[in-house]
Amino acid sequence: MLLAMESCARAGLPFVALGRPTPISVLDPGCASFIGLHPLPMRHAMTTGELASLFHRERSLDADLTVIPCRGLQRHQWFDQTGLPWVMASPNMPTLDTAAVYPGAVLLEGTNLSEGRGTTPPFEIFGAPFLDAGDFAAQLNHWQLPAARFRPVWFRPTFDKWAGELCGGAQLHVTDRAVFRPPGGCSDSPHGHRPRWRELRLAPAALRIR
Repeated sequence: MLLAMESCARAGLPFVALGRPTPISVLDPGCASFIGLHPLPMRHAMTTGELASLFHRERSLDADLTVIPCRGLQRHQWFDQTGLPWVMASPNMPTLDTAAVYPGAVLLEGTNLSEGRGTTPPFEIFGAPFLDAGDFAAQLNHWQLPAARFRPVWFRPTFDKWAGELCGGAQLHVTDRAVFRPPGGCSDSPHGHRPRWRELRLAPAALRIR
């Protein structure tokens, strides 16, 4: 949306933002990318219309912006409580369950673990060829993270990290999304057991950011 707004500003075209709720109830500018163009909290709870207004103001865009507000939204609502149909925001965001774990699981992209891209439940499963699924899941469950349970899985990504290779890992099941905290429930999990799996590494891009 931000790229489209910038293009409309350059072309002198009007831009209309239709407000829609965020599915789940800060980027360093030096780390900006196509999937992270503007500094925002991991869970910002703004509608698309509110984001358009934010971009317009903070980027000083000379765009003819019109925002059609999202009516009747309660800020505490999750998407499945709005009565609206789920539409995938990305091929890697197939369900609301994916969105619930994404703010934490996406941080695994900075490691050599597959975050499940190239599988049907991306970000809900993660692992690597050097992990034993049973041992990995057992250790994560031993940590007793709030509202999180881990099931051992073996999977073979069709693309991205470890494409075509058999990976041992875990599938994350959220038992209470109001209690679950994605960063602690996802990204801290493998890191907390790093001495046990010494092949776990930060990806080159993550090392450059650090």
